[in-house]
Amino acid sequence: MPYLLSFDDGFASNRLIAETVLARHGVKALFFVCPALVDLPAAERPSAVAQGIFGGRKQSDHPDVTRPLMDWADIRALHLAGHEIGAHSLTHRRLAGLEEAALRMEVNGSCDRFGEVLGRAPDWFAWPFGDIESVDGPALEAIAQRVRFCRSGVRGLNRP
Repeated sequence: MPYLLSFDDGFASNRLIAETVLARHGVKALFFVCPALVDLPAAERPSAVAQGIFGGRKQSDHPDVTRPLMDWADIRALHLAGHEIGAHSLTHRRLAGLEEAALRMEVNGSCDRFGEVLGRAPDWFAWPFGDIESVDGPALEAIAQRVRFCRSGVRGLNRP
């Protein structure tokens, strides 16, 4: 039976899981990463993660706020090991309601950055937060213009 195993946000623990658990079983996965967060200096990443991924929560509110992100060496290693790297927007902004220029930057900017670093743009995109309130028609159109596949966290039966 086919399956799709994916990881969101690009935490350093993703590479650890890929190398220690998935590799042992010959499993490949799909890792969704926000390139602008990876591009930040390491000292700036925790506050960007707290703000962009965890909605401004503090470590006392959510212990995962300080989890480190992968760097480009980690992402290249996953890519070279045969895992798929997908775009998760440029900075992990909620796409619904963004003005066109900001929306294009989040979608196209993320795809372009992966092209620069990995030598090819991604085939996959997962919009941040994965819920239906975080995406809208213009966002889906922008995504469809850049990638072959789009994934969400919305549960239920998919229909055309």
